[in-house]
Amino acid sequence: MRPLAVILLLSSVLAASEPEEKPGEASHQLVLLLSEVQVPTEKDVAAAVSSAFKATRVVDHDKLRETKGPAFVLVPIQPGTILIAMKSRDFSIATLPAPLFNEGDAKQQENEAVAAAMRKHKCVIVVRANHADKAKSQAELNAAYDDLGKLSVALGAKNILAVYVYEAHSFHVADEAIRKKFGGKGLLQQLGTNVPFNRMDVLVGDFELEAAMKEARRTLPEFVAAFHAKKGELFQVKVMLGGGERVEHIWMNVTKIDDKTIEGKLDNKPFYLNKMQGDVVSAPLSKVSDWLFVRDGDFVGGRTVRILLERQKKEREQSEKKDK
Repeated sequence: MRPLAVILLLSSVLAASEPEEKPGEASHQLVLLLSEVQVPTEKDVAAAVSSAFKATRVVDHDKLRETKGPAFVLVPIQPGTILIAMKSRDFSIATLPAPLFNEGDAKQQENEAVAAAMRKHKCVIVVRANHADKAKSQAELNAAYDDLGKLSVALGAKNILAVYVYEAHSFHVADEAIRKKFGGKGLLQQLGTNVPFNRMDVLVGDFELEAAMKEARRTLPEFVAAFHAKKGELFQVKVMLGGGERVEHIWMNVTKIDDKTIEGKLDNKPFYLNKMQGDVVSAPLSKVSDWLFVRDGDFVGGRTVRILLERQKKEREQSEKKDK
């Protein structure tokens, strides 16, 4: 699997439990290549956030609003995957406790130092700023990356071999000078890379994805029939749960379907809802936004996932053309 596809799948673990993105919201991320396997615990992340932002940990979102000064709430999803809610910005961390890049990727690099980092790394952590307000200036976008840098260096400064700036498609070897830059201001400029401030990944208002969700709902009977006939395995649906400003699209493993509702176990811990991974929930069939299952070793469905993977492939190809 190509690196960008793996990064997208890491991000999808987070996105499955995050609030729905709205027009004008964006997310930015840094991919850290580490020299040692490091799976941040809840305690590790709490210490990193406290150190990076001089913030106090509180127990829930109500306390977050009431607390004066910087504060945060942690929502563990699974080992190495944790959401961080703050007043000004939300973050998330996803861990791949294994190498992401292989020898083939290293050979494609002109920069020998980057190639060496690809060969030596044993673990990857994706640090992401979620649902940030759309940057109205380059300065605002720079500030978002400065926050990512502070959090990244607090998580694993000594173990970082290289950093991949996802939106700019650029690698940077993490020597001592780079590590110092991560704690200050103007990270993007100091790395010598550029991320246009008007670039964002919008899910709501994205006509292609909306069409895919509409098609998923239209073809839902195909999924239901396969489930009842047991013609496949790993039956999952993505459903919209909650209401008002706290709406979440989350995947669940299906256990029961009747004429009007679908029931299953949550595949991840929701961000807002008072539910845990593995809890049984039910939702109207009309709330399904995507579905997939495995048949004869192949995935069936997953329309929104396929679109996002194809977009990442095209972005990679365009980036490679520009570099030639």
